[in-house]
Amino acid sequence: MEIKAPYTSQTSLKTSSNPYTQEGKESIKEEAQKLNANTMMMEYTLQFQLNITSLSQDNLSSQSAMENPFKLNNILSGIDYDFIGYTGKPINELSQQEAKELISEEGYFGVENTSERLAQFVIQGSGGDLDLLQKGREGIVRGYEQAEKLWGDKLPDISQQTLAKALEKIDKAIAEKGGNALSVEA
Repeated sequence: MEIKAPYTSQTSLKTSSNPYTQEGKESIKEEAQKLNANTMMMEYTLQFQLNITSLSQDNLSSQSAMENPFKLNNILSGIDYDFIGYTGKPINELSQQEAKELISEEGYFGVENTSERLAQFVIQGSGGDLDLLQKGREGIVRGYEQAEKLWGDKLPDISQQTLAKALEKIDKAIAEKGGNALSVEA
């Protein structure tokens, strides 16, 4: 089951008034005053975590699909390849050799490249904020769990290794910020 519902803000300005009239300007000011930094940060954090969960699920599902061609079509149909940056040959058109190359050490979906993509999305997206690093870590784990549900069993070793490597990189960034990755719930 894939979670990719569009995110809608609870704090978006809602006014049916004409913004060029005094009444419209006052209405917009009233709505804008309801926004505060905490609300905006919470919404950003939620969106960040949802994006990471989706990125994690798509990357790990892609890896897993290439390990087992029998589950391939079902899994591949729900993956947003543009979102994860894959621009190569359509996955469902790959030969067995091409699929093996994609998940090899140097391949786009290999352990190192995929774990680096996942970890860097979290690290760079957090802007160095410890809370966002921890939320991003949680999002990676949640994406992995969703990929397992889609897979119907434990993911193949390649995906388990990728998760471990991505979390190791994120945990290092958390530790560098004075946080404790062990206290992060997933």
